[in-house]
Amino acid sequence: MIEVILSILLLASNGLWAFLCVRLMDRLMSRNYVEFKQGDQIGKKQKEIQKPEALVIDPIDEMQAQEMNSLMGIV
Repeated sequence: MIEVILSILLLASNGLWAFLCVRLMDRLMSRNYVEFKQGDQIGKKQKEIQKPEALVIDPIDEMQAQEMNSLMGIV
């Protein structure tokens, strides 16, 4: 039982140190802190594209579309 707990703790501590070393290596390899933060933001969620608030329908275009559909026999 103790061997299992110690194995889990060993894996957890090694995983933590690996994560910290990768983060520190990224900071060292970047030229400055601003560049590091910009690269860090790339991996995060991109800004969502804003949708238009309301769809504006042109009444003249609608009228022309209905006339063209009636000429083609499309209801």
